[in-house]
Amino acid sequence: MEAKGISVDDRDAFVAHAANYDLDDNGYLKKAEIEAAADAWGGDADAPEEAPAEEAPAEEASIEDKMCPICMSMNPHDATECGACKFTF
Repeated sequence: MEAKGISVDDRDAFVAHAANYDLDDNGYLKKAEIEAAADAWGGDADAPEEAPAEEAPAEEASIEDKMCPICMSMNPHDATECGACKFTF
């Protein structure tokens, strides 16, 4: 929290703010979700903004690939778990 400029006095408010970043709505905040909330801390929005779509080169990922929310590795669209970290989709 300190590295992102969030004081200990703001801890409870930050936790309430971070709850809006549970993007997969599983009741558990993963590292990436907490980091996104910390990056947005102090902004006017209470919910995450959609990131602009980035175009990936064709050889890196197809439009049907999906990104692992834990390690950000790209996986085939029909994968049931991440090939890198074994996260279950």
